[in-house]
Amino acid sequence: MAFLFPSASKTIKHDPERQHQVNLAFSSRFTELSGGEIEHVCIPNIKSFLLRSYLAILQGKLESAGVFLGIACNAAKLMGLHVDQASLHDGPYMRQTSDNIDRHTTFWACFFLDRRLAILQGRAVLMAACDVSVQCPVHNVERTLKESNDVGVTAHDIYALFILYI
Repeated sequence: MAFLFPSASKTIKHDPERQHQVNLAFSSRFTELSGGEIEHVCIPNIKSFLLRSYLAILQGKLESAGVFLGIACNAAKLMGLHVDQASLHDGPYMRQTSDNIDRHTTFWACFFLDRRLAILQGRAVLMAACDVSVQCPVHNVERTLKESNDVGVTAHDIYALFILYI
């Protein structure tokens, strides 16, 4: 919460009542704004629903987290974030622009948060892995390691550490 409200970070850290008030204020403001934005599918809105889902998980409100994550995952699918844009074109490999990187990181945030929340809730995942054609970020790391001649770490090792972290 201190990241969202930097001016109040010192008072929020040491005062649980103040932290609760700020959390309620953020939640109500988010709910107020999200009503109009739920139909507007764009990456900033997906990120905001992901953030709200993550905060709900931290609060222990798994049902609310599931609703917000469902909205984010559905919007990600509607935008086609799960589809590798380079595979749709016959031309050479599309270079990694900041827009492509933002699309990929937003999708993978949805994907991994969906996996984590599904385990916590004991439910099926919202995003099936068989529908995904976007390359997993750990494969990019493995390619970088191979190019720099650093051997000994595989994508599976990195993925296992990543899963343990989340």
